[in-house]
Amino acid sequence: MILDPFSSYIGDGHSVNQANETRAKFNHLIAVGKEGDCAIVIIAHMNKMEGINPMYRTSGSIDIVGTARGVLAVVNTKNKENENERVIVQVKSNLAATGSAILFGTTDGGSNFLDEIELTAEQAFSAFAPAMGRKGDKYDEAKTMIRNILGNGLWHDATECLAALKAANIKESTYKKAKKM
Repeated sequence: MILDPFSSYIGDGHSVNQANETRAKFNHLIAVGKEGDCAIVIIAHMNKMEGINPMYRTSGSIDIVGTARGVLAVVNTKNKENENERVIVQVKSNLAATGSAILFGTTDGGSNFLDEIELTAEQAFSAFAPAMGRKGDKYDEAKTMIRNILGNGLWHDATECLAALKAANIKESTYKKAKKM
């Protein structure tokens, strides 16, 4: 059984971000899989959070990854000579050892296996996944302001830092990215 994407299966009135709601749906799927003696494949999209463990890149609750026995991710490579080149890599494998990553190309006729490569999910995401968002002058300004505010070694309330950054016309999303760094 293939659910593409999982968010469509969970339905209106439920949130893929709520562990208790996704767990109930997974319990139902597990029962269906056992009763029907079938595998269940869930297609989920990745969130835009960069620089974190690929296990946490699935949109929605961590229960989506936590319940799965195996998780694969497909990442575009940055090969300018073959823009249709992809890598499929194991993010999680509970039932067997983690295998090699597979380099493949896509065409109108399907997919073509190109190579088997030694590459972890972390390496694939750091090497190939695009950086999200625009980090420019305001981002650099936010980092500098945060360093200056915290530079004296004293504790400051986060709302105080945010207020100072907002006064400098720095958006909260930019502040959060700079704060993370």
